[in-house]
Amino acid sequence: MLAACGGAAPANAATVSVEGTVLRVAAGAAEPNAIVVSDGAPGSFTVTDAGAPPAAGPGCLPAGVGVTCSAPPGATVEVSAGDLGDSVAVVARVAAFVDGGAGDDAIDVRGGLADSVWCGGGRDSVTAEPLDFLDLGCERVDYGLAGSVGRSASRTGGGGLVPVPGQTWARVDRRILPGVLYLIRRYHVRIDEGYGTVGHEPFGEHPLGLAVDIEPGAGGTWADVSRLARWAEPRQNRPRFPFRWVGWNGDYNHGHPSVCKPRLGCAPHLHLSWSHTSTRPRHVARTVWVFEVR
Repeated sequence: MLAACGGAAPANAATVSVEGTVLRVAAGAAEPNAIVVSDGAPGSFTVTDAGAPPAAGPGCLPAGVGVTCSAPPGATVEVSAGDLGDSVAVVARVAAFVDGGAGDDAIDVRGGLADSVWCGGGRDSVTAEPLDFLDLGCERVDYGLAGSVGRSASRTGGGGLVPVPGQTWARVDRRILPGVLYLIRRYHVRIDEGYGTVGHEPFGEHPLGLAVDIEPGAGGTWADVSRLARWAEPRQNRPRFPFRWVGWNGDYNHGHPSVCKPRLGCAPHLHLSWSHTSTRPRHVARTVWVFEVR
C-alpha cells in the first residue's frame, strides 16, 4: 500500500484514502465537487476533483491535480459527495456506493458492475445501468437506450429462476428477463415481486416466475406505470400478446393509487403475466411466449 504524503490541501477539499479493501472519497463541507474515480496504472485508482484538488489520505499519493491510490484485490469504492450540488463519475471497473448527499447532484455509475446510489435531498440525476441499485428518491434516471420491441416468439426449454439485476429481491423465469429489463429501462419501473406463492393465485403465473408486480422505480412515476399498462393492455381484458393477463384499473386489488386505495385493502400496482404452456405450480414451464427486444 502506498504511503500518504504531500502538502496540505484546501480545507474543503475531498479526502481520499484506502481502508482495507475500500477506496473512500469523502467530500468536504461547502464545496461543490466534481469527482471522477477512474482506473489508473495496474493495481491503482486515480481520483480527481475539479472543484478542489483532493487530499491524499492513507494508501494514496498526490498526482498532479488528483491522487493515485492502491487498488487492493476485491476493492470497492465509496463516495460521499456531501452538501451542495456535486457531480460524481465512477468510471473505474469496480463496484461502487455513491451517496449524493444534499444538493442537486449528477451521478454517473456506468462502470459495468453492480453499483449502489443514494441520491439524498435535492433534485438529482443519475446515469446508470439496470443492474445498479438506485434510491427511489433519484428524480431523473438515464438507463441508456431501452431498445425496441420486436415480434413475439416462443422459448422452449432453458427456464429457471434468476434475480432481476439491480432488483434482486425479485426473481423471474430467465426467458422473460430481457423483456423485464426493457420495461425497467423504458418505463423506469420497480419490480416489486416476481416469483411468489404467498398471497398470489396458486394456479397463476407468480408461482411459475412468469409474472411481475410493478410500481414506479427510480426516476419513474405512476404516470409511467399507467403508460406501460395501456401499452400492455390497450383494451380492458384484451392484453397484448404475449401477455396472458394484465391487472390494472378495473381489476380487483390492482390499479393506480387513485383507483386502488390501500386503506380499503387494495395494493396499488400493475400486474403482468406471460403466456405459457400448461404447467403445475412451482414448476418450470416447458414453453413461454415472450416479446423480443432488439
